[in-house]
Amino acid sequence: MTGPAVSEPGSEPAAATADQAARWSPNQQAARARIAQAAARLVARSGIAACTTRAVAEEAGLTKSTVHYYVDNAGELVDLAVLTFLRQLADRVRQHMDAAADGPAAFRALVRTFLPPGDGTAEPGGIAEPGGVAVPGGETAPEGGGVALGETARLNSLVLWTTYLAHAWPRGAHAEVLTCFETIRALFEDAIGRCGVPEPAERARAVHLYLLGAVQHNIMRPLPPAEVARAVTALSGVPIHQ
Repeated sequence: MTGPAVSEPGSEPAAATADQAARWSPNQQAARARIAQAAARLVARSGIAACTTRAVAEEAGLTKSTVHYYVDNAGELVDLAVLTFLRQLADRVRQHMDAAADGPAAFRALVRTFLPPGDGTAEPGGIAEPGGVAVPGGETAPEGGGVALGETARLNSLVLWTTYLAHAWPRGAHAEVLTCFETIRALFEDAIGRCGVPEPAERARAVHLYLLGAVQHNIMRPLPPAEVARAVTALSGVPIHQ
């Protein structure tokens, strides 16, 4: 079975194959979604290594055999978890963008999710509003509910991205990796498009690639916020500094 694709908001978090979807009842589809949500919560809290069949079964309140019925192997389970996590986090970021006062404010809301907490006021010229985008809820979610990732859920937790890339690419889950990448790149195209600058798709890709690199750099040594602000402004054409 190939890894699951990311679904649109409100549908199954990571769809199975068309043949499976056709033969599954609504209850079975709900069970698959429940497994996806449980796996995503585990990945968000404790990383990919925590996403085992046993742990997902316990988190979802199901048996291991039930998890095995809906997910073929450990690799697919991790794919399901990461894709679900990123889709729901992206949906939450988009809600914050939609609530922003204008296009540049929406873009800043997205950029801040790639920065360490509190970086917005570290020095003059930095990004104006501090803080990341928190997914609603605490460490637990209602049965079958969404991923409640708590206050620390940020896209700059892309130590997860690095770990997932190393986990997925060698086993050939290329489509799943690219889907993760595209899920976030599309946010940047949306945000930059709201600002009325030309070539939003090209600018979005450039900003996304820069910020992915900045995330990796920040693992070792945080970049000055003003430096990040200048680079993102130059790449996007959208002023994000004070």
